[in-house]
Order: sequence, then C-alpha cells, then structure tokens
Amino acid sequence: MPTESNDQSTSLMIHNATIWTGDPDNPWATTMVVRGGRFVYVGSEEERGRGPSAALRGSDNVPLREPAPQIIDAHGALVIPGLVDAHAHMLAGGFMLDQVQLKDATDKADFIQRIAAHSATMPETGEWIQGGWWSTAQWTDTGTASDRQPTRHWIDAVTSDRPVCLMQTDGHSALCNSIALTIAGITANGPASPPGGVIERDKTIGEPTGILRDTAMNLVKKHIPPYTVDQQVAALRRAAGHAVSHGVTTIAGDIPLLSELPAYQALADDPGDLPVRLMVYPITPDWSEALEPLRAFRPSADRIEIKGLKSFLDGALGSRTGAMLEPYLDPATGGRPDPEGWRGVLTPEADQETLTTNLAIALQHGLQPMVHAIGDEANRVLLDAYARVYGERGGVADARCRMEHCQHLHPDDIARAGRLGVIASMQPYHKYGDASTIDRLIGAERAAASFAFGPLAAAGARLAFGTDWPVVGIDPFRTIDVAVTGRVAGGAPWHPENSVSAPHALRASTYGAAWAGRIEQRIGTIREGMLADFVILETESRPPKPGNSQQLHKWLQEIEWLQVQPRSVHSGGRPVYQDSGL
Repeated sequence: MPTESNDQSTSLMIHNATIWTGDPDNPWATTMVVRGGRFVYVGSEEERGRGPSAALRGSDNVPLREPAPQIIDAHGALVIPGLVDAHAHMLAGGFMLDQVQLKDATDKADFIQRIAAHSATMPETGEWIQGGWWSTAQWTDTGTASDRQPTRHWIDAVTSDRPVCLMQTDGHSALCNSIALTIAGITANGPASPPGGVIERDKTIGEPTGILRDTAMNLVKKHIPPYTVDQQVAALRRAAGHAVSHGVTTIAGDIPLLSELPAYQALADDPGDLPVRLMVYPITPDWSEALEPLRAFRPSADRIEIKGLKSFLDGALGSRTGAMLEPYLDPATGGRPDPEGWRGVLTPEADQETLTTNLAIALQHGLQPMVHAIGDEANRVLLDAYARVYGERGGVADARCRMEHCQHLHPDDIARAGRLGVIASMQPYHKYGDASTIDRLIGAERAAASFAFGPLAAAGARLAFGTDWPVVGIDPFRTIDVAVTGRVAGGAPWHPENSVSAPHALRASTYGAAWAGRIEQRIGTIREGMLADFVILETESRPPKPGNSQQLHKWLQEIEWLQVQPRSVHSGGRPVYQDSGL
C-alpha cells in the first residue's frame, strides 16, 4: 500500500542487507544510512572507524535530536536503487487505470464482453469509451484470421449509444466504432489516408473497418472532449501511486502532449507527497511552438522538470507502420515480400528539413532531443540527422541525444549508434509480445537485428530501459527478465544472443535511465551524497554471504526476476510504498 510522510529529517539505517549499489567503484554493501533525504554512508557495519554509528550523528559528531533514528534489519534482503523508467506516458497510464481493460483479453468473445460490461457502467449516453490497450497476439482461440482482427462491426452492437476509440497496445493503432467514424466524417467516400497514417478499409467495398493507424487516429481523437486540468492532475497522482507499487521512483522520460503541460504545471506548483520524480518531454511536431511554454514552466525541485522535446519518425512494426529499408512480408502470400512493396510510413516530422530544424532548435536551447524510431529506415534517418546537426565527434553524446525504441536497426547502424554515443532508450518487455509478430512480418533473418540490447551496448551506445507504460505494464522486473533471458510469450528464449547480464539490465533500469534523463548526479546509484531513492526487494532465493562479489553477481544473474516484488520503496529517504502482504 502507498505510504505518505513529509519528514525527511529522520535518520534511517538499513543494515544486514544485500545492497547492490549500482556504483562500479563500490558495487556491494551491507549497510547504508540516510539523513536529510540523502545517503550519508554506504558500506559495511563498521569500516575503518567510519561506520554507520558515526553517520547517524551530525557533522559535529553530536547525536541527532528527535525524531530518533530508525533502524531496519533487512534480514539479508536485496536492496537496489530506486528504479528509473526511461520511457512512460504517465498521464495516459493514470487515465488507463480507470478505463476499459483489454490488454489481457483472451479471445474475441472476451474482448467484446469487456467492452459491453464497461459501457454498461458508464452513466452518460454519448460519453466516449477510451483506453483498451488491446492486442490479439496472445489470444487463445483458434479461429480464422478475421476472428483476430477487430473491426467496428465487433463492437457496434454493444456500444450503439456512445462513440468508441480504443488503443492497440503499441499506441499506433486504434479501433473505433461506427459512431466515432461518423463524427469524424470517415466514410466509404473518404477522406484519403493522411500523410503518416492509414485509414484501414475493406478491400472490396471501401468501407472503413474501424482501424486507424498513426496520424489517421487524429481524425477521431480531435473530436474527443479534453480532460480538465483537475482530472489530469488526479490521473498523474494515480499513475505515481501505481508506479511506486512496482518500485519505480523516477520517470526519466514522461511523455505528455504539449497541450497537457498545464496539468504538469499545476502538479509542480503543489506536488504535495508526490512519490515519483517526473522528467518531462512534451510531444509536438514543431519544436519552435514549445519554446514559450517551456520558458514559462516553473519546475518543482527534484520532482517535476522539463528536459527536452519528443517527436515521431515512424509508427510501429505490429501495425506495419514502422519505416523499414526493405518491404514487409505478406502472410497472405506465404511470407513473400509484400506485393505492393509496403515498407511502412515515415511521418511528416521525418522530412529532412523539418527534422533538422527541430534538432537545431533543441541544440540552440539546450533541450534534449527524444525521437521515436522503430524501423531500420527511421533509425537510419535519425542517426543521419543527429550526425548532421550535432556532429560525428562527441556532440551527440554530449547533448544526450535519445533514440526512443530503436527496436529494429540495420546491423551497420548498430555500430554507428555506438560510435555516435547515442542513448538507446529501449523497452525490453515489448520483445515479449512482439517476437512472433516480428518473425511473421520481416522474417527470422532480419529479426535477428531486433531488440539488440547486447550488441548496442557492446558497440558503445548507452542503454536506458523503460516500459512505455501503458502500452505494456510498468513492472520493471518483467523488463529485466526479458533483457536477461530473452524469454518471450510461450516461455522460450528468442534471439538470446541479444541479451545482457542481470547487472547490466539493472544498471540500464537505474543509472542508465537516470543518465538518459540527465539526473545521474542525483539518482540512479546508492552512493554517499545521492538522493535516497531505494527499494527493498523480496526474492525467491536468498543471497550468498556478503564479501564475495563474484558469487553475488552469479546469484544476481540467476534470480527469477518475474518472481521479484518490492517489499518497501523509499523516495528521498521517505517511505512511499509498503507491501503489507510481505
């Protein structure tokens, strides 16, 4: 359950712990002391006379006055830095918690029943049904292909009195019912698919199926009444509580629309006991229009800050809108190349002049560029642009240029990403659900360059892991499990040669993600002087005795990360979550 406390003056000592610090110079410890919201001691029980007892006293070596120091015996439990999610959509996630849930629907009947049940709970006729985050990839039915491709006809009968817009899990497709399509003016007669998007149509009669991809979704979304600022703030607080329940204490890539910035300002002005730190990258296709709102934004120290701007170069592989150098395969023809040569879509923001202008604005104003690129063509376009604007020698790394998702790269561009020092901001749990789809859409040979965590790291790129919540869940231990084992849906490993070690995955989920958000000097490691964000974990196996780093690293590698649960979570030294069941 979430806990609340404003008191950061209390000293806290955690001892008899197995502390993975994330600090290469001091990777393991057994004791740490927190005072004033920061770590003041990390080491052993008593180390060369400078142990935790001294750290519990003030700088003048006088014992602290009330409140009395709190001492916690961890009984050998694993303690790690507060987890940092490099890529999430907190506002969308907060609203999703109260919307129809389709992510784990098992088949067509379950999919339709959930929408019907949710519609029946809604009080007002005409109110939009939103949320969903659906996927058919893991459905258990064995029906025909048409039983796995949702259309408006599936849901019209159960939503006849209200419009519907339900997101697919990748965030790049939506299912709309007939009412929503009518509101948007989408009929058999038009409009044509917009640049960077697709209005899916019945190939025989031209009627819209209800599936809109990428920029085509905006044709419907612009008609959905906006949430109020108060509703948005409440959603952000719900999202924060949900995040800390999974051990996440910082979002080093929170991605709202630029138009949603007033909600972040309202929260920054009155953060209260907000348990999560939010590093914000607003989305806008024209970065020049963001400069004035960003200048006017008043940050909340160590809680809510704007770090850069976000744009999109392509869609997603699952929607066949990720921009590829070679055509997708067509399952209808037995896996041969698409007869029309379909390679996905580059967005208008991928235009060389537009992209160069946006990056130049970021460089001039000291903003981090965060750019979505899924397919190998989109990633090549982005690397070309980064080199063009920031230079080939150190400029990309110095500016902390971020390549979001980098899900599929040409092998030549993996090496180039390393040479440039780009931040590879990746979401390993996407691999879990996408593996079979990728094999089907681009073939096993090309798929070997997908989710190349290990090769990118070996080439010199900086790994930063996140979840992309609510596209998938915000559980970071699923992220770590897939990154380490390569296991995907069904339990088998998929291209495990692209995996990384458990310490590397943990570092990408703490320090690496903090680096991506330019806050690694404050969080991401358990080190003296750093903000005291940490998680005490419940693991199935007990760690070996302290003192042998090799054995500890071996144990870390063998942990069943899917079974790991946060026992308690601290942010700035204060408790923000406690699992009452552990």
